[in-house]
Amino acid sequence: MRLFFCILGLAACSAEPAQMPSSATGGGASCTQSADAARHKVQVAIDANRACTTDADCTLVPAATSCFDSCTDVIAIGGEAAVEQSKASAEASECKAFAAAGCKLIAPPCVPPIPPTCRAGRCG
Repeated sequence: MRLFFCILGLAACSAEPAQMPSSATGGGASCTQSADAARHKVQVAIDANRACTTDADCTLVPAATSCFDSCTDVIAIGGEAAVEQSKASAEASECKAFAAAGCKLIAPPCVPPIPPTCRAGRCG
């Protein structure tokens, strides 16, 4: 048990934002598929918008829609519009299907985020 808390403590203090994927209930595989597709769509936008030169170039963004919640992530400030657009697209398609299937989002508890930093040209 003690080892578990040590590992948990290391995970909470890691350089990467804590992301505990949400889970979905209600419509079986279609819920999971819709949530996973939405999460992937948003994550692609996040990953494409991490370029930076200083810590001031980076910001925290919510990595969540109505059908998934991965807490927060770090991106370049200039990428906020692209990430918001990917969330809007996910809401209009994958999350719409999620709701139509009667799925329910079970949001994870989120660890407080650490300040965003720029390391090796990437926000993290």
